[in-house]
Amino acid sequence: MPAPRILLADMFFPTASAAWRIDEIQHFVSRFETDVLAVHNSDAVLRYLSGQNRSTADGLRLRQQMFEPAWRSLNSSHHLWRYDILIFRKEWNWLQRYNDPAFDGRAFNGQAQAARHSADYMLRLRSHRSPRLDLSSYDAYYHIFCWVFSTVAALIDATPARRAGPISAPYRAWGRHVIKAWPGAGALGCSLTERGPPACQCKPTDDADGCIAALTPSRARGSRAAVRVITTQAHVHDCLRRGLPRHPHFTLIPGAPTSNVPPPRPMLLPAADPLSVCLTVAAPTRAHQQAKGVFVYFDIVDRYFSRYPEGRVAFHGVGSGVPPHPHVHTHGHMTQHDLDAFYRSTPISIVFDLAVGNAVRCPSQPFGLFARPICV
Repeated sequence: MPAPRILLADMFFPTASAAWRIDEIQHFVSRFETDVLAVHNSDAVLRYLSGQNRSTADGLRLRQQMFEPAWRSLNSSHHLWRYDILIFRKEWNWLQRYNDPAFDGRAFNGQAQAARHSADYMLRLRSHRSPRLDLSSYDAYYHIFCWVFSTVAALIDATPARRAGPISAPYRAWGRHVIKAWPGAGALGCSLTERGPPACQCKPTDDADGCIAALTPSRARGSRAAVRVITTQAHVHDCLRRGLPRHPHFTLIPGAPTSNVPPPRPMLLPAADPLSVCLTVAAPTRAHQQAKGVFVYFDIVDRYFSRYPEGRVAFHGVGSGVPPHPHVHTHGHMTQHDLDAFYRSTPISIVFDLAVGNAVRCPSQPFGLFARPICV
């Protein structure tokens, strides 16, 4: 029996960062006939994903700095050599260098466009090579985050029946669509209670991932009640259930994928060795640094050395979100491959997750989890 054919939609692919995303997509490409659609992003979004601020990279250079290392890193594990790249926007035409010379992905320029929504490019298995873009022939559709689904849904609504376009009517079968909701749903409003755990209050203005907006029925688009939504945290699940009380398909699957993580090996330090601790933050703006607790970490460092001037604790900071500090060994932005190697080679004893504000009451995701499986 042939493997199901899946269209996976994400904000960018391939990416060399975020272990959960790398593992999740590898699961699809290894087990199914999976094509990957990369929806359109602004340079601001790409800068955030790459961990770079506005001054370091823009436009073409930014895209190349994100794509090229990831293509090399994931070429074998994600079978990228099996794909053609269909290029929808001209600013991505340089991707043609990765195509088989017999296939010109630039011939698809201008396709997969609908009003304010569009896709940048698509990786399609060479075994399905065709001069046409046909998004109606998939057995299932998997969207990483609701706002990605919203972009693809706009393409769905641009059917030939309503306007000339490449997407045919069977693609409207919403029961074949699965959304993985954004962990934390962006910025859920939270309020502390006198007793018990914090209460997360769901408001339309807090729907940062766009699930409520995307799935609320309307006269223009009808019902999308058949769309399935996966959440990875209980408070996000409860919030979306309150925001969409009549939507029947929410599934809570806690945890993060670790299928690609090697078997753990303990790191036992001699008692005389200095303690090493680490904070990992890939957030290039000051606002994100504040939310992720970078300055709380620096305060801990300063207090430690104020009390113990000859202290031997080694403080590390990984990621573009950790600016220079005289007592912190900063390592800059790392790909997931380099981050894994860093944790395996550096005897880190404590990993900090210091999110503040709403994030500490209703945390978006346990960032330290990426270090746990390799026994930091």
